[in-house]
Amino acid sequence: PTKVGEHGLLGVYMVSHGGSNSMSAAPYGSYTAAELDADLDAFEAASGCNRMLVIYEACSAGTFLDENSDDNRIIITSSAPTQTSYLSPTPPNRAMFADNFFPSLVAGNSVGQAFVDAHNAMIALGYGGTQEPYVEDNHDAVGHPVSPWGFLPHNGDGLDANNLYICGPCQEIHIIPPFYFKIPIRWWIPWDQVVVTVPVSVEIENTTVIDSAHIRVVPP
Repeated sequence: PTKVGEHGLLGVYMVSHGGSNSMSAAPYGSYTAAELDADLDAFEAASGCNRMLVIYEACSAGTFLDENSDDNRIIITSSAPTQTSYLSPTPPNRAMFADNFFPSLVAGNSVGQAFVDAHNAMIALGYGGTQEPYVEDNHDAVGHPVSPWGFLPHNGDGLDANNLYICGPCQEIHIIPPFYFKIPIRWWIPWDQVVVTVPVSVEIENTTVIDSAHIRVVPP
């Protein structure tokens, strides 16, 4: 509350593994949509600031939209409630939505335009229909993607985001997309095998709720 006053804007970006209404917060278990809403309410009560931009990137991120809908909040999720969120296939392989959203924002575009730019980039990368970002800013607890014509607003959502500018333009160092640290598991497979079975296991060392694990096979 000491950093953002009554007339300021609170910006929150969260990225992790996710499930329905739950985000991995290792080593502390899970962080739920209801807990985020309670924390935002507590921040508003302590600071007087009710203007908030929340961006959440994880699988099933869209499940956070309804719980956190409120006046003067713009809630953006990297995927619909039932979709997976992927790493970008282009180096340095960061979280795909952020990797395309933040550069547009840094360039001086509105939050809404950066959202559309990220959506279009994800389609160009081959993820159209597989991962679709959602925005909720008309406070009816129902989020939407871009319109079928490729712009915002759509069904009432996106108008507020279209009118919010964070910087115009600003130095990239001010907004740095997160990196995922990955340790690739290398398997050398003989070229003449038609069908190959690769054993895969996932070990979870805490109580985090993870719905699924995804593996990408990259040919040499």
